[in-house]
Amino acid sequence: MLIKGVNKRIIEVLNPEDEYFEKVVFFLNPEYPNSQAILSEKTQSYLTKLSGQVKKKKKLKRKWILAGQLFSAAAVGAAATFFAASILF
Repeated sequence: MLIKGVNKRIIEVLNPEDEYFEKVVFFLNPEYPNSQAILSEKTQSYLTKLSGQVKKKKKLKRKWILAGQLFSAAAVGAAATFFAASILF
């Protein structure tokens, strides 16, 4: 990961350690001091948090798809049982 300071109010992160993003640009709030150590720490913290959120959303989507498939299979099984019972009895 390369953190490049474009100017005093913008930080550009090239090649963050995440497969989804090629470049991340942070626009700094002018009310806060521009300490290099604090900005580096905040940038890294935010990128780590953001990376976790993207992966969680992807996992959540898979869980919903699996739940839908299981529900569909249960519905088909119930319908088949109902029709078989109505024919036999």
